[in-house]
Amino acid sequence: MEKNAYQKMSSGEQLLHALHSLTNMVRIYQGNNQLVRNCLVQLTESMTPLMTGAGLRVQLENGRFFINEEKLPRRRGVVEHVLELFYEFLTVRGIGALQFRTGIMTAPPEALVGFAVLLNECGERVDGPDWLDRQFRESGLDWVSVQVLAAGSERPARAAGERERRRPEPPGQRSPRKVYAYTLRSLRDVAQKISVNQRVGMRKAVRMVQTMVEEVFLQEQPLLLAMSTIRAYDDYTFTHSVNVAILSLYIGRQLGLPRETMECLGVCGLFHDLGKVTLPYDLLNKSEALTSEESAQLRRHSLDSTRLIVQLLAAPADRKSRVMIPPFEHHLKYDLSGYPVLGWTRPISLCGRILTIADVYDALTSPRVYRKEAMSADRALGLMVQGLGTVFDPLILKVFIRMLGVYPIGTLLELDNGEIALVSRAPLAEDLHRPWVVILREDGQGGFVRGAEVNLAEQDRDGGYCRRIVGSSHPSSRNIQPASFLT
Repeated sequence: MEKNAYQKMSSGEQLLHALHSLTNMVRIYQGNNQLVRNCLVQLTESMTPLMTGAGLRVQLENGRFFINEEKLPRRRGVVEHVLELFYEFLTVRGIGALQFRTGIMTAPPEALVGFAVLLNECGERVDGPDWLDRQFRESGLDWVSVQVLAAGSERPARAAGERERRRPEPPGQRSPRKVYAYTLRSLRDVAQKISVNQRVGMRKAVRMVQTMVEEVFLQEQPLLLAMSTIRAYDDYTFTHSVNVAILSLYIGRQLGLPRETMECLGVCGLFHDLGKVTLPYDLLNKSEALTSEESAQLRRHSLDSTRLIVQLLAAPADRKSRVMIPPFEHHLKYDLSGYPVLGWTRPISLCGRILTIADVYDALTSPRVYRKEAMSADRALGLMVQGLGTVFDPLILKVFIRMLGVYPIGTLLELDNGEIALVSRAPLAEDLHRPWVVILREDGQGGFVRGAEVNLAEQDRDGGYCRRIVGSSHPSSRNIQPASFLT
């Protein structure tokens, strides 16, 4: 999440964000990792203004969070996305409330890490909340207790999952949010195991991609493509990998690739940056220019991705052989002038060329610690055009631009009547400058609400356009998470 977006949150929202981030990070990194330490600082700072003599209570009720009995307001954008994920995290575990006592404010870092680890492990237990309470007491974490999810409240995802198995969502009609969230969670699990040199099966990743392929082929509107506009500053590596997989699949669809190749392409997208799990957090998030040694270390990640696929992904040899090459190639560039330096002239694979385009586009349009602001989507495409025939395959890049339109899904537009809007669909007509958009209206609390979807190609009685575009920008400039308004 962008720092600016975090600072605009209320104390309650910052608390839930810190808890959500901490539970994610301890699944991947050791307690002494800088990213985990940052989460601990955020957790303590967010609790300080909320802690009372009676403690601090986080409660779930009817899909909403209550902090010390005060209901958090709904706010569109990145805040809503984080709260939804953490609400699901707790309901899966059957947790209806977390009660913190003042002792947490002086608890050592290792105790806070232990608290987050137990929260994660609770998801594997049938008697989740009861087991968790016992573990808190036995571990000396007497500053926290849990309350079971109340009857009549939203049920744990485990029970919901059983109902879904009886009445599964038909392919093409699945919630894009659920597909994205499930893929993201599963990818984190795979990365966590690989980061500690634990072998992990590829079957789950293949199932994830098969689901995404079905949605790409069957959904009338590109809803999963809209989910690829998710930008998470503190979870970049994983959201980036899921976004690259989604973008690659839509390119594959435009190229008419067969289903088997599409599945291979999606798996390659998920694992193309797998080698980054072995890199130090400080290197990946350094705001200053990298030294030559650091640059060399970072440039090894594509080779490390292939190495980890070979060593730690458990799969038949023929399947591994299909998914190991494109991650190795995604920084080679179309003319082979990239890295790693190979010294041969064999062209890179079709999947490798597709990954290169998806990877660069998502990277350019994502906020990063070393860049003050992300590029708007149309500016990113304009920059990529300069790499036709050198960095990118000319044909595939043209297909990609045609697919997205001049103003890709999720671009924030300023209209001549003073309205702002998010691009929701590519143009239906030949005029690529006039997409479908969702009008955004201010909610009076610093956020926005979704208005009507309109076609910018619509004309008035005199034959003129009803609305004209006067500017474009990145949604993060207004703390907007496009996926929250488009799906």
